[in-house]
Amino acid sequence: MDLIYKGKKYQVETNGEQIVIDGNSKNAEIKSYSDHILKIRIGEEEKAVYVATDDKFAYVFIDGEQFVIQKSDDSETKIELEEEGKDKNIEQIKPPMPGSVVKVLVEVGQKVDEGAPIIVVEAMKMEITLYSSIEGVISQINVEAGQQVDSEQVLVVISKEEIK
Repeated sequence: MDLIYKGKKYQVETNGEQIVIDGNSKNAEIKSYSDHILKIRIGEEEKAVYVATDDKFAYVFIDGEQFVIQKSDDSETKIELEEEGKDKNIEQIKPPMPGSVVKVLVEVGQKVDEGAPIIVVEAMKMEITLYSSIEGVISQINVEAGQQVDSEQVLVVISKEEIK
């Protein structure tokens, strides 16, 4: 299967207990805990992966980062992988799929580190904590606990602090 990530095309295959990316193979162990939750071990590194899909996209969460895989309409199997929030000076936190806000863990003006928990949402009877991928300041909170949200809705905005 072909994947495009940050403008570069990758050939990705799986066979048994190996993942092959552009001809480079790695031993991999993939455990499925449900239709949406996987645990992937490549070498010594293990990651919990949450996947949600609709007709056109797969939403993949790894370590608090969201990746959107777009299915191509070509006759070939092609998938375009785009990282959400390409501008790394501003991060827009969005849910992986429609759901409801369980708890907002931050306040406007609060400084946060990379990897800090920002908000907890519930989708498909699962609570998902969304994390910051940048160090910065909370500049907007657009939701509150109990509110229903859509997958493209911006919940929280984090602005990267300027170094003085």
